[in-house]
Amino acid sequence: MRRIVVISMIVGFAVPIIWGVLGFALFSAPQSQLTDLYWDALHVTSPAWLITPSSPFGAIVTPFLNALFYGGAAILLTLVARALRRQDDAQ
Repeated sequence: MRRIVVISMIVGFAVPIIWGVLGFALFSAPQSQLTDLYWDALHVTSPAWLITPSSPFGAIVTPFLNALFYGGAAILLTLVARALRRQDDAQ
């Protein structure tokens, strides 16, 4: 379980950084369906971005918050999978 959580946290940390780099590349792009898709995907895969955009430390805090979110989701999903597995074994 620990390995899955660590990998999830690393991915969660990297996701907003990747979106930020791509955002710099799309900064001067005109409004289009592609830019709308970019922002929708960003907000779905990095919900911490919604919390910290106006904060002066938002760019620093967002990857850490996202890593905690992804790690928490991995823990929750692992615990649910274990509970379901135990339930199947009991039957």
